Amino acid sequence: MAIKYTDHAFVVSLTGTKEDYYVKSSEETGIENPGYAFVNWNTDPNGIGTEYKSGDIFNPSTDSVLFAQWILKTYEVTFYDKDEMTVLSK
Repeated sequence: MAIKYTDHAFVVSLTGTKEDYYVKSSEETGIENPGYAFVNWNTDPNGIGTEYKSGDIFNPSTDSVLFAQWILKTYEVTFYDKDEMTVLSK
């Protein structure tokens, strides 16, 4: 089995070694989505299929694609007035 990682998914072709059955993390694949945090892989691009996390064993019987699932990163921002009093925190 060979696994090819692309921008937001990896494609599985049934040639190669068993080593490729282990699902890699987004860091291991180099896949990024600016402004988003990687959650997991899924057999459906909308996340309603089977979920796989880094290190899981993926053993498909046919050529397959796992899609990266992302969540929007959130940040807390605090604004202070000139007297260092909190004006707004979100």
